[in-house]
Amino acid sequence: MMANDDGAFNAVSGPPLELLAGWLAEAAAAGAGDPRCFTLATASADGTPHARTVLATGVDDTSVRFTTSRPSVKTADLAENPRAAGVFHWPTLTRQVTLHGHAAELPPDEVRAAYARRSPQLRALAWVYEELGGRAPAGPGEVRPVFARHLELDPQAPPPSWTTFALRPDRVEVWWMPDDAGPPSRVRFDRVGGGWTRRFVLP
Repeated sequence: MMANDDGAFNAVSGPPLELLAGWLAEAAAAGAGDPRCFTLATASADGTPHARTVLATGVDDTSVRFTTSRPSVKTADLAENPRAAGVFHWPTLTRQVTLHGHAAELPPDEVRAAYARRSPQLRALAWVYEELGGRAPAGPGEVRPVFARHLELDPQAPPPSWTTFALRPDRVEVWWMPDDAGPPSRVRFDRVGGGWTRRFVLP
């Protein structure tokens, strides 16, 4: 698939987040671990970069959503500098999607809905951050009993420190390898007004 391959170009037509949702479904069907995991990169006000793996809790027409607790490095970074980037990579499918845009906290009703969809283990972890966050680093011996207690209680409301962000990209790049072992292809989508432009770039 070369840059002048109309078939390759047409294969990634339409809104890029719809394409991302489709590739997520294909990765799940192919047994690619948990395909919702992606690398989220943020930077502090002075430009210090930070990256970590997070779980995409939803993808819609405008954003990719993820959850986190305050205080954390990512929430501190995003409070100072809302620009962020995300990378989904599925090695078994030789596909990758990168997103660049702004991340913003969602309103409380959406936060509560996202919390209700989490597993009991992840809800307990949210309350561990609530209880131990902002203190000196806690070792496993301190974390385990707090986690066990909240796992047994399983609070149905999120802790005050827990929140949900939406990463709203203004640029999305999709990269893939063809089945015929030819060179990879990469297409860049840029948001312009209410729509998206689309063009090939070097892979």
